[in-house]
Amino acid sequence: MKRLLVPLTIGFALAVSASGQADKAKTPKATAKKEAAPAKPKETTEHKDMKIVSYLIGADIGSNMKNAELAIEVERFVEGFKAAIAGKKIDFSDDDKNRILQAFSKDRSELSQKKSQLKAFGLKTMKEWDELSAKNKADGKKFLLANGEKKGVKTLPSGLQYEILKAADGAIPKPTDRIKARYKGTLIDGTVFDQTTGTTPRQFSVRGVIKGWTEALQIMPVGSKWRLFIPSDLAYGEMGRRAPIGPNSTLIFEMELVEITAAPSRIPAIRPGKKVGSTSPSGSKPRKPITATTPPVAVEFPKEKGGKIKVTPVDPKTGKATGETKLIEPKTGTTKKPKNSKK
Repeated sequence: MKRLLVPLTIGFALAVSASGQADKAKTPKATAKKEAAPAKPKETTEHKDMKIVSYLIGADIGSNMKNAELAIEVERFVEGFKAAIAGKKIDFSDDDKNRILQAFSKDRSELSQKKSQLKAFGLKTMKEWDELSAKNKADGKKFLLANGEKKGVKTLPSGLQYEILKAADGAIPKPTDRIKARYKGTLIDGTVFDQTTGTTPRQFSVRGVIKGWTEALQIMPVGSKWRLFIPSDLAYGEMGRRAPIGPNSTLIFEMELVEITAAPSRIPAIRPGKKVGSTSPSGSKPRKPITATTPPVAVEFPKEKGGKIKVTPVDPKTGKATGETKLIEPKTGTTKKPKNSKK
């Protein structure tokens, strides 16, 4: 509903902007030559007549509803409008109102996306889209059924199929990891829709890709190369993606898992005066050491300005120190060993 008011808001903004520009025009720079005053535009007073303004606001809202192809029930719209203007209680609670309008907005967004895809696939009607969706679903199901019978192809309970092209015994990614991979993606008819360039891999989050990839990556060792056969419900589903990935498209990927990249550190930003690893700044509650992914460390910030930060390697399970403590200068980032540390 907010989108409907955007043109009106823009209109007011333009009016204000035009007013500001007019004011500037009336105040020329001292160095500029004095020019003849332009003819004054015809003055209007209609904007002071709220009957006219009210009518135009209503017309603006109605025009935008029509352009958005909203099948509004005009009588109910007027009922709700009058109730809100009068400050009366409407027929729905705030929670119900928000829930219904959010669902409506989601449907509208999906419809808008489908219309864009219709154009991309050269289709004219939603009926044609639904027919394409059903065809892709049936073709994919038939393909996977036959493919699952081939030697070397394994089918998982989810419906994901894979074939090992090159075995390896490297590490296996966790859901929180990021990875680098080389790949080539095709439809079941061989149409290529995406691939890496040359030998350069691309980086992804294990959880940030389609479901079929996420599932495969968590059982795939680094260094191996697999061919994945991904059902539509583990790929882009009924909505599809950009052409040529239509609705309910089954996808095939040849993927080589190159490496697992380091996860981002969880060490907090340096803030003098905050102590981490023993007690809170107030000393009221003990804290467990804050640890980074690689390596686990406890960080203790100075209480006083100009103090040094203590960083100690720790066991993530017990919190006990496992190595030498280092002192870090907050401004320079240089490290020093404490005077009482062991050499």
